[in-house]
Amino acid sequence: FRCPLTHQSALKMHEKLNEAPQSSRPSSTETSNSGFGRGSGAGEQSSKGGSHSGSNSGTVGSSTGRDRKDYGTVHRDLFTRPQGLDKKGRMGRQVACNANFVQIVSDIDRSIHQFHVGYEPEIDAKQMRIDLVRDQCSDIVGDHCIFDGMILYLPHNFDGAEAKRVVRHKITGSDVTVTFRPSVCFGRNDPQAINIYNLLIREAFKFIGFVQVQRNFFDPKRSNLVKEWDVEVWPGYETAVRMYEDEMMLCIENRFKVLRRATVFQQLISEYNRANGNMDVVKTNCDHTYTGSTILTLYNNRMHRLSRFEWDMNPMSSFHHAATDKKMTFVEYFRTQYGVDIKNMDQPLIVSEGKPKQPGEDPQVTYLVPELCHCTGLADSMRKDFKTMRVLSDFTRLSPDRRRESTMKFLENARNNEHVQKMFNFWKVGFGTSLVDLPCRQLEPETLFGRTPQMTYKGHNAEWAKDVKQAGNFRTENLQDWIIVCPDMPKAFDEAFKFIKECTTLGRTMQMQVSDPFKWKVDNAQATAYYEATKTALENFTKETNRAAKMVVVIVNDDNKTRYDTVKKLLCNDMPVPSQIVKLETLTGKAGVNKNYSSIVLKILLQINCKLGGAIWKVAIPLEKTMIVGYDLYHDSTMKGKTVGACVSSYDKDFTKWYSQTLPHSNPTELGDNLRKFIRKALQKYYMDNGNDLPGRIFVYRDGCGDGQIPYVRDTEVRQVQEAAEEVGKALNLPYAPKLAFTIITKKVNMRVFKKVGNDLKNPDPGTVVDSVVTRPERYDFYMVPQFVNQGTVTPVCYNIIHDTTGIPPDRHHQLAFKLCHLYYNWQGTVRVPAPCQYAHKLAFLVAQSLHDESHESLRDKLFFL
Repeated sequence: FRCPLTHQSALKMHEKLNEAPQSSRPSSTETSNSGFGRGSGAGEQSSKGGSHSGSNSGTVGSSTGRDRKDYGTVHRDLFTRPQGLDKKGRMGRQVACNANFVQIVSDIDRSIHQFHVGYEPEIDAKQMRIDLVRDQCSDIVGDHCIFDGMILYLPHNFDGAEAKRVVRHKITGSDVTVTFRPSVCFGRNDPQAINIYNLLIREAFKFIGFVQVQRNFFDPKRSNLVKEWDVEVWPGYETAVRMYEDEMMLCIENRFKVLRRATVFQQLISEYNRANGNMDVVKTNCDHTYTGSTILTLYNNRMHRLSRFEWDMNPMSSFHHAATDKKMTFVEYFRTQYGVDIKNMDQPLIVSEGKPKQPGEDPQVTYLVPELCHCTGLADSMRKDFKTMRVLSDFTRLSPDRRRESTMKFLENARNNEHVQKMFNFWKVGFGTSLVDLPCRQLEPETLFGRTPQMTYKGHNAEWAKDVKQAGNFRTENLQDWIIVCPDMPKAFDEAFKFIKECTTLGRTMQMQVSDPFKWKVDNAQATAYYEATKTALENFTKETNRAAKMVVVIVNDDNKTRYDTVKKLLCNDMPVPSQIVKLETLTGKAGVNKNYSSIVLKILLQINCKLGGAIWKVAIPLEKTMIVGYDLYHDSTMKGKTVGACVSSYDKDFTKWYSQTLPHSNPTELGDNLRKFIRKALQKYYMDNGNDLPGRIFVYRDGCGDGQIPYVRDTEVRQVQEAAEEVGKALNLPYAPKLAFTIITKKVNMRVFKKVGNDLKNPDPGTVVDSVVTRPERYDFYMVPQFVNQGTVTPVCYNIIHDTTGIPPDRHHQLAFKLCHLYYNWQGTVRVPAPCQYAHKLAFLVAQSLHDESHESLRDKLFFL
């Protein structure tokens, strides 16, 4: 390894694609249609047709003869399913399953009246507001009213004389005027009726003895203690009632809350003792350790984000209380509002900053008292403790059988609770006694192709790590003209030479040429030293060989983020070249002996091949003239309120080459014109690499979108894709309007599916598709389980096709999604989402966390971000 030399500034290269002019929305001109071939029992269906204009506008989906009147509970803006579309597939093997749903039986036959409840003076404590109405206004609201502290639901209206009531505050004894102001009146077939069912379930939890934290309910009486770290794990549930395919159902998902038993004040005392009373050290350590932590206040069971400590304030500090229009100390406030007495007056206050209520306003500021707060979640030291994580996983990773047992326990408790039953009978609502049956289909395992068409293999449990080495790469890029940068220490030198030798040996097996690299050493582990050494190595390699380097491998001592970010910025922006950063411990093993050395180096070598432009395998996707696009978002860690959007698009017939782009935008909920720009450049790349031809079909998979954003995506982003296509066509002087399928992907779903094996429940096999019973009537949607899970319960992924003019039937959408889950090259197995979405996530993560800027154009046709 050579010593670093004085470096010279490298010449930056900038390449820009010409942007097509803006234009209006394209016409509905269609291009040629080429699909997967003929399906079994399902012809191709056109999914044209507008979405529903309202929640009661006609039948959704195929007619089954069932009563559809409760579809009015779905808000009309959420309808994206084309009229008359049967979204059930036919392909695959039938599998009997259960899901974590129970039926809701509703016989509500009367109007429901909603009231807004106001208090004079105002009361901040939610439970206090509820108790005042239930205890002192029961003669007018009854014993079974539905009340969340602000909104009251009753099956009858008030007389004028009953709209106001004076009650007595339970703590201060002062008079409080409670006003019931009528709001709206609705029936069971209304979007607001869903609130009734959800609030009834919440009331049931409270009567059973659960504690509400945010939107979920937990049972502290059944908490599990992890003694080593003095933390409790509270078991609980997250529930939701909504209209599914044919009936109203309740989804019940297990949740867990990790709570540290020591209060924040007790932790501050520990920090004080560790610092021997040095308050400067205490302040520094506390700000570093606790800033950003999530804390729980048990007096109202609310979660807060700890923004900072206010060291100059204490519980005796005063503030102006708007409700009483007078100054009040925090001690007085917590005593009158929550009945809590603060004991220590020398503790600082915690400041929690929330989002502004309105754009342009200051953030909401909440002051909290450390002795009333508990930190939630795991500290970094706990995550690094293998024993602790294993104990926690025993509590939180529930198998399908344990989930069924937990759900049945809740249902049994609800049935056996007299007050719950009276409340449900009063509202004429009930639920089933078992999990719903779910007909599913399991798709056939995909065949993967290696170096030649004859070298094929299929994974076992959707993994194929053992087959990749022998089958070879589908497309191989030789590892030549490469540089390796290594720490200046004998141990690192030995590992570097061993790594080079192993790469050469594996390369011969896989018919991948690996030449001897240009070696360079770095004097110390500082980020600046690595920056200078890497830059100097690149310059000297070019001087000596008169060629540009194609790959840089950097060996580092640890996973220091600053050093990683510095090196990546250099190699992705200033001096663009594909790079691979390898931690020394990865090569040596934790104990100094690495039994899986060859396997680890093989994975690194495969990753390098992809970053050079190669492809490890392919699957058969018989779609001609098609471009597949993945889009995802990631929040920039250094820029508050900034979000990075990443787009990855295919540009070859085998769907193994991907073009990547990123753009920042300031509004996390909107894209502006980003998607239009992404699609325009993606089409230009496709055009240049496919003989001046454009794709006839575009499949867009959009990740990172919540239910509330569906109308925006449907009305804005779909249009942007269409407009981008027309703009490219105009720039080329030809009419162009490709067929388009736009699918929203949701990973965070509460639905769980369990495969029935006799009387037991198991995880479903990879390729299991759910397209009925628990899907949504207003959507063209399906769920898929693409991976094998042997611990806990697998989480399916939801696909919601909000726009489709491709003409392919539901089966082909299911099959395409499953195939794409096989094409992520950083893992020898399937991934949860289609590969372009996973690539987009990796790219957005790299840019947001490390680069904070767009990568160089010369890297964008390679998977440099793996």
